[in-house]
Amino acid sequence: MGNPTEIMGLEPSQSRRDLEHQSLKSVLASASFDRSRSLSKLLNYICNKYFDNQTDEIKEYSIAVEALGRPADFDPKKDAIVRVEMHRLRKRLREYYSDRGGADPVRIALAEKGYVPEFIVSQREVALEEVTDTPLPANNTLQLPERTALAPREPEIIEPKGDSSKMWIWIAAGLVLIGVAVFAFRSNQQTGGPTPQEGAAIPATTNPGSGIEPSETRILAGRGPGTYTDPDGQVWEGDRGFRGGDAIPGRSDVIARGFDRNLFGGLREGRFEYLIPLKPGSYQMELFFAETMFGEGNPHGGGETSRQFAIRANGKMLIAGFDILADAGGPNFADSRVFKDLQPGPDGLLRVSFEPELGRHALVNAIRIRHSPPGCINPIRIVARPQAYRDVNGISWQADRYHQGGSQISRPTAPFGFDNAYVYQGERYGTFSYSIPVPPGRYAATLYFWEYWWGKGHPGEGGVGSRRFDVYCNFKPLLTDFDILRDSGPEQAVKRTFHGLTPNSQGKLVFAFDPKFNYALLNAIEILDESK
Repeated sequence: MGNPTEIMGLEPSQSRRDLEHQSLKSVLASASFDRSRSLSKLLNYICNKYFDNQTDEIKEYSIAVEALGRPADFDPKKDAIVRVEMHRLRKRLREYYSDRGGADPVRIALAEKGYVPEFIVSQREVALEEVTDTPLPANNTLQLPERTALAPREPEIIEPKGDSSKMWIWIAAGLVLIGVAVFAFRSNQQTGGPTPQEGAAIPATTNPGSGIEPSETRILAGRGPGTYTDPDGQVWEGDRGFRGGDAIPGRSDVIARGFDRNLFGGLREGRFEYLIPLKPGSYQMELFFAETMFGEGNPHGGGETSRQFAIRANGKMLIAGFDILADAGGPNFADSRVFKDLQPGPDGLLRVSFEPELGRHALVNAIRIRHSPPGCINPIRIVARPQAYRDVNGISWQADRYHQGGSQISRPTAPFGFDNAYVYQGERYGTFSYSIPVPPGRYAATLYFWEYWWGKGHPGEGGVGSRRFDVYCNFKPLLTDFDILRDSGPEQAVKRTFHGLTPNSQGKLVFAFDPKFNYALLNAIEILDESK
């Protein structure tokens, strides 16, 4: 990428000190520091001492009195506040550079036993440019380590480093270029497809032990080579099969709503398409988005209509004028859209095109494609617990997602006498909603409820009337003044099924749970496509 001053949009004549000032501004503007006034003040204090060439004044006493507001009689032997806060600051900086700050050209470092900041020019952007814009090598099965960022369970794509890694990059890039050229040449002969200069799709593969099935494709847009196993055990690949657009670092501090934050750690932006090899059949596709550039509080400001684009599949319009801000309900919200009845073309490729409108770039964070019955999507089953669950019938339930508001809790027991008793063991309670993406059609929804807290012999005691709430789907009432104890059997578990539900204009089934007396609750939800 050349001179690091180019990375931040600075003029070549500007000094390294300009980059250092900019790096501090970027850190302080991030969500992880914006919500911690004390850590922001501490970092700002020691960095400004560094900028003013007063590093000899960065001592435990001065930090306590001038940055942390301790009185003049502060005694470091009796009060460890500075050491504690510096430990928190080091940890928060590591989290920042493991996520949104991974692309910063200059990083702020703090020695484990020192208070003076060090500004280090990062080479990470060079590695990203060399790797990310190259389609994923077919034999790459790189497993990713556990990250130490906002969500400790989320791995991070490994960036090759060191001389031996650079050699590997060039060898892999050379092999990929040769493979692309051969594939494109054969495509021209057989189908009149794209020229080698335009690029071509990389055939899908199944790596031994990777867990990736040919019938399902999962891509992390804008991410480098490697595989990532999400908390549900599903394996995602780095960016591949694309043509056009730019790989951009994303943010994993989005408002997740139960999504895996690592899906939003990168994005592809601009005018671009994905050429995805699929076997003949019917497929559904889920696209993942988060608008982190436009909207209140984001770098470009604005609001709805700031970014609109169209999405096509093999030339067929899937959605026009797509506006992530309007669809998600605000900036920085994780969002997704689902499309069904997709088939590969005669060349065995599904071409998913992202076309900007109104001069704005299109974007996507992640793509998931899997087999589905013609005319329908696969069943959606969600349990209000942090882990995925396979029931006694071998049916898989996803971990809690698509939610907003409320709190999640796992109960120590489950109702007795039910085949799927453990479906009821996770619970979301409070005032909350689920916004579940589905294509146009008609759907049945089954809601699962278990009253663990109230009732005879239960922790809260009480009885009928102890909890009452309403349930709506897209503002239409499904349950009014619902009382689980009144409507359930002896085990206090009950499920209710509703048919003929249709999505709203944003392609969502929005289930709202509105308390009337004590909190509303839900244990699980099941959506079946009744369109056929």
